[in-house]
Amino acid sequence: MAYLFLITYITTITTYALGKVVFGKRKTALLLAAIYVLSGYRFQVMILRGALGELLGFAFFPLALIGLYSILFKDKKDWYFLVIGMSLMIMSHMLSAYMFFAFILVACVYKIIICRNKSELLKSGSLLVVSGVLTFFLMLWQLLPMLEQTLHMKFNFMKTFLNVPTVDLGSMLKLSLLGNFTDEAIGMRNFGTTLTIALILLWPLVFKMGRTARVVLVSATFLFIATTTAIPWEALTDTPIKMIQFPFRLFLFCTVLVSLLVAYAYKNIAKENNIVLIVLLVVIGGLSWHVNHTYQPKFFSLHSVEDVPNHFSVIGGGQEYLKEGMVYEKVVPGIPTEVLPETPDQFTLQNVQRDGGVLTITADAQSSMLVKTPFVYYYGYRAETADGTKIETVEKDDRVAFEFPAGTHEIKIFYQKTLIQRVTAVISLISIVVFLVIIILFQNHIRKQEREKSRASKKEQPTVAESEPMIGSRVNRRSSR
Repeated sequence: MAYLFLITYITTITTYALGKVVFGKRKTALLLAAIYVLSGYRFQVMILRGALGELLGFAFFPLALIGLYSILFKDKKDWYFLVIGMSLMIMSHMLSAYMFFAFILVACVYKIIICRNKSELLKSGSLLVVSGVLTFFLMLWQLLPMLEQTLHMKFNFMKTFLNVPTVDLGSMLKLSLLGNFTDEAIGMRNFGTTLTIALILLWPLVFKMGRTARVVLVSATFLFIATTTAIPWEALTDTPIKMIQFPFRLFLFCTVLVSLLVAYAYKNIAKENNIVLIVLLVVIGGLSWHVNHTYQPKFFSLHSVEDVPNHFSVIGGGQEYLKEGMVYEKVVPGIPTEVLPETPDQFTLQNVQRDGGVLTITADAQSSMLVKTPFVYYYGYRAETADGTKIETVEKDDRVAFEFPAGTHEIKIFYQKTLIQRVTAVISLISIVVFLVIIILFQNHIRKQEREKSRASKKEQPTVAESEPMIGSRVNRRSSR
């Protein structure tokens, strides 16, 4: 629970920061943070689905949005938040970063449509390219090793399929309005009561909104509809869109867009009325409490589970990063030191010890034979004898195996970082230093520009002797004499 509280705290801070950048007002930023953090879909991700990676994506999404908004629609001073947010999303939930990249493309198209200033478009495009390059080098330690593994074996994520929605638009509206989270099969897929009501009530205000706000409202509504059978998802099963796996993941974008719209309406239409703020916070908080109070999940301690490592949930329900076709429960042994020789009658196991990711086997083999270890196979596992002689590892039944030489030997099996992993780690560390230097230099440049503008504005102002009030006062003094 402490971990969930920490993620929630981080999400509150990042969303509040987004509100300050977009709206420039504390109360509006506070309202935005409250709506986003207490949203129904985030509750489902956190409790019903237990998708901690996606929950972290929720936390870092606002950071990336700060950078994107600054680059496309503001003064570009906060552009580097796009790099920070995208990097954190890649580390925590690659799929969130993938979806945000698509979001960037859509935002760029909108920017091109509304902007007629070629110089402005060039500046925005240049910053996006710089941000992309920096993100790539910062995340090189993760991206290239993933590519390296895919070159040596096929993973489940490489054959991702799209789960076509089965809920129609009317049923989705009903589920969302009622905040039905009790049915785990269907309830986990709805938008939540608060934001569904907000999305409906925002439409009567559409003609009081600015152009961009209207586009955001239309986009949010379309994304809500897109989570249902109203969209022909069957035709998209063989397109890159299938990577999102579940169309209800679009609720992430719905959540942030509708949250921004409510905050926008409060600031620009309700004119930051304190009564409106209090009512909104009470309603949002009350509905959130109601959902948390009425839904009673069954929590249990991991210490009460007899065989946690043997359950696939320890590596994620989707098992995306396992070898294609692998069944986790059948491959991973119940005994963490299980060793299976090819010919057991010619193999005498004298001792086997496991210290974390290092397995030490002492045995006598009458002839050379293949020995299967308890480790799930990935490229990079090594085996070596006590005198340092290296033995090649291979894959056998989805596990790490090696050729045990004839005779009595002590052999260690462990994972050793590949050359690509070591080199990319160094490059990424250097990139972090370069990125921090860039931020410092950029901030110093901004401060210098602001100081120069301040001096220039002071020079343009009339001196005290030349100012009209003082002249008038001298005249008054003369006349009084």
